[in-house]
Amino acid sequence: MVARALRVLLALVVAAGCGLQLSAPVLAASWWMAVPGAPRGLTQVAPSAGSPTLAIVGGGAGWLWPLSGRYRPLGLPQAAFVATLPGGLGLVQASSGQLLEVAPDHLRRLGQLPGRPLGMAVGTGARPWVVALTTNGVYQWLPPGLPRPAGGGRGAPLAVAPPPGAGDPFVIAETSGEYLLRPGGGLVASRGSPRLGPGAKVAELADGVILAVARSGVVWGLYRDGWQAAFQVLPAGGVSGVPGINGLVAVSGSAAYLATSGFGTLLTPDGGYSWYRADLPGTSSALQLSTLGPVLSKDPRGDLLAVTPWGLYRHLLQPLPAPPQYSGSAGSRELLSTSLVTAVAASLVILLMWAWRRHQLRRGFV
Repeated sequence: MVARALRVLLALVVAAGCGLQLSAPVLAASWWMAVPGAPRGLTQVAPSAGSPTLAIVGGGAGWLWPLSGRYRPLGLPQAAFVATLPGGLGLVQASSGQLLEVAPDHLRRLGQLPGRPLGMAVGTGARPWVVALTTNGVYQWLPPGLPRPAGGGRGAPLAVAPPPGAGDPFVIAETSGEYLLRPGGGLVASRGSPRLGPGAKVAELADGVILAVARSGVVWGLYRDGWQAAFQVLPAGGVSGVPGINGLVAVSGSAAYLATSGFGTLLTPDGGYSWYRADLPGTSSALQLSTLGPVLSKDPRGDLLAVTPWGLYRHLLQPLPAPPQYSGSAGSRELLSTSLVTAVAASLVILLMWAWRRHQLRRGFV
């Protein structure tokens, strides 16, 4: 009876000591939540610093309040891409190539871009530059100005990623490789960049890393020592092959999410070196990803939005778990208290082991 009591007490002391030593505040608790009332037929949501934002539902453009799901159509059918600007303005790139600026009280036609629309991205700041892609080339402008071609490319445009901060370039994927485009300038080739082909996606992280993914599922990263293959998306099971790659967005300093039709969303917290599944509830398909709020600021916060065949989901962005950091007087007190708890727990363990040994010796002489 005494021996059992000693063993139980010893186990409790060891567990308490380890728990007090290893437990740290959990800094991250991320989750996906369905947006109630989101419209059916939603296929695209524009990134935005706030709410509302522009969206495409059933092929038409309109204003969407992502947190509530409220949607107000603009009566603009056959929209190909949408984007938002500061001050409650938005841009609609129609399937016909028509480019329109929209606001709650007006609609302005900016002109006709030649070729089939391929994408659109907005820069940072109170008055950001805009870049639009068509099968005829890359166009840029500073609203309320008009679009003009950006020269320097050597292939057909594929995808565009917005700059994470002021002074950073747009990233353009073309069939001939990846290019950097600083507002007002021309396309500058990124040396050693991969040829991705149709279906390419690109993203620029706040720490300077550029990620690019091909339809084959190979993810490339531009790091300090140049471009390198960082990750391969595996087949989703059976004979289905590599799932469809539907989106790539950057959040925080070194994190990014990848949308697939087979694995839902994949997350890299370290610039592409490691990837984890960040599953959506009830579905393995994410058709498009977008962001709401200052997700790339020095104090990143906001939501990641995922468009799925079954509706819109939002993911509250929070810091990932990390070891406790000690600094200043408060940190010193925490470190001292942790050390004391560890020392006391270790002393109790040694004392109980000694008591158990004495008990075993005495029992041997009975």
